[in-house]
Amino acid sequence: MTSIEDLYSHFSVLAEAKDKAAEHENEYKLIVSAVRSNDGNEKRLASQFTTKFFKFFPHLADENLQALFQLCKDPDVAIRKQVIKDLGTICRDCPQFTERVSHLVTNLMHTNDSTELSIVHMSLVSLLKADPKGAMVGIFNNIVNDEGAIRDRALGFLASKTKLLLAEEILMKDVEEAFIQHCRKVLEDVTGDEFKLVMRILAMLPSMGTVQGRQNLLDIITLEADFKSKFDPHSDECLDHLISCIIEAVPLFSKNVHSAKFVEYLCLAVLPAFQKISYSAADGKELTKKYQVDILKYLAEMVVFSGDIGRVEECVKNVYSCLIEFMPSPDGTDVQNDKPPNVEYLIVECLMYTFHQVARKCPQWLTEANNAERLKDFRLRLQHLAGTLKASLKYVKDRLDGKSGEISDSERKQFLLTVESTNNLNALIRDLFYNPPAYKTVVVLSFKKQIQDKTGSKHGSGPATGVKRPSFTPIKFDSGEPQKKTGRTEQKIYSPPGGKFSEKAGVFPAQQGTNQRGRRGGGFRRW
Repeated sequence: MTSIEDLYSHFSVLAEAKDKAAEHENEYKLIVSAVRSNDGNEKRLASQFTTKFFKFFPHLADENLQALFQLCKDPDVAIRKQVIKDLGTICRDCPQFTERVSHLVTNLMHTNDSTELSIVHMSLVSLLKADPKGAMVGIFNNIVNDEGAIRDRALGFLASKTKLLLAEEILMKDVEEAFIQHCRKVLEDVTGDEFKLVMRILAMLPSMGTVQGRQNLLDIITLEADFKSKFDPHSDECLDHLISCIIEAVPLFSKNVHSAKFVEYLCLAVLPAFQKISYSAADGKELTKKYQVDILKYLAEMVVFSGDIGRVEECVKNVYSCLIEFMPSPDGTDVQNDKPPNVEYLIVECLMYTFHQVARKCPQWLTEANNAERLKDFRLRLQHLAGTLKASLKYVKDRLDGKSGEISDSERKQFLLTVESTNNLNALIRDLFYNPPAYKTVVVLSFKKQIQDKTGSKHGSGPATGVKRPSFTPIKFDSGEPQKKTGRTEQKIYSPPGGKFSEKAGVFPAQQGTNQRGRRGGGFRRW
């Protein structure tokens, strides 16, 4: 077997040969053979020397790579660390092997040793610098074909290193395009957490910051949402999937990036089954209500950017049907003096706002002659809702003023949100009572506002709508009494300094008074 002294001797021969190292193939083969030694130090030296002269022996590349790959399985962690570090240097001079090497190095992410994992990350970064496209193929092949820890850690690596790759200009335009295509392939089969992670990675790319880039991201999310599939209100997986896609999509919507497909799906597929939504987890009852409220909040947020909606009349009809289910019935007894009416104000606000936005795209749904009875019934419901809001607002303000006892901070926050919701609803109701309905009022949704309660504890900035602004504190002076105005004091006239150098300046005549305009030079300017 080759000893450490032999390894150094063979190394000296190759090092002294410099560019003619290829002439000493026998010495190089002896170095490579040391990877099968039983001594750990010999294995580490063999790894270093093999990779250093790797480029001079391309005809031995496959054999040498296989020998190094075997060292990556060594039980000694110190040997594995050395080989991982050395493998990253091979592709600087031989980029054609980057794909194979990066595939192997990514496979080593299954380790539980944190320092070894850190070296794996460093090696992958050096491979990405040497040949970005080749290294990506090796990394993404592991992500696509693996279902365990390697897949999760490889995605985590990309998420943590994307900014670094951008800062070092590794992800140039052509490389970025390849990177996006690899991510699209991963998104063909992902879990909810993986989907969020891949979207976070894509959002870091410079090209995704443009209008076209945001539209591309939205197209990816829309494809993942799969709006052609039937909505199942009883499926936890279906609900989680829909909410995850919506959460990723909402920040992308703008006047140039439209939400039409999402709005159509929610109006046409989700709202008709809204009351059937159920979540079967351990705390399913609470989650069901949360998911219902979240869906309506997201719908209200995105509808303003919907642009042209397909099947708009059907959308208006479904929103209206869902809205009147949550509005108080005109023949009910909802208004009571001692407690607030049983109205879910946030849900009604979201649905009323959505109806206000979609109905303006189809105004004839309420105004056509054959729809007169519908408009009459709707306005009757709106009138009753306005009375309910008035009673509720009085109750809430009494509670905020402490007339019915102390309230907790959480109750105060909820009451302030109720005030915002009722104010928004009153504004929308006034719009709908115009003849024909106006659809001109602009409101900020209550859950989007920043609220400050009466005690001054901030949930945001600015006073809460509907809460009386505290009176101004009068300005006081230190003495406790207002400061008296005094007349203008006599202005002191400048007197030039004395001395032998200033005798010729003379004395400025004080009797000239102080009310004249200042003079410049030898007198007034002549016109």
